[in-house]
Amino acid sequence: MSNKFRIFGAGKWGLAIAHHLSNQKNEVQIFDIEKDRIDSLRKSNYCEELEIKFNEHIGFNYLDKETLTKHYVQKENNQYNIIAVSSAGFSIVLNEFREYFSTQKSLIWLTK
Repeated sequence: MSNKFRIFGAGKWGLAIAHHLSNQKNEVQIFDIEKDRIDSLRKSNYCEELEIKFNEHIGFNYLDKETLTKHYVQKENNQYNIIAVSSAGFSIVLNEFREYFSTQKSLIWLTK
């Protein structure tokens, strides 16, 4: 059984981790608040800065409270939430999406 990962942050760090996890056949959903970035990733399935082509195990999602709490609150034993943002943005993400994170079993952070 593959694991499911939700990565919050579509910067270089989040995309690199997503690429690594998806290459191990894990299901990965990437969330970001920048709609243009998500639209571009959906369209190209490619990150030019990292020269990474994404595979079919990755999905890209615009991050907003309504969508996240309405469609993604289910929790499973093999589901992991990863926050991959700057240290300065970490508390902002936690506070902004507190309702969602308070329903989850796991939280991993990759701040720098």
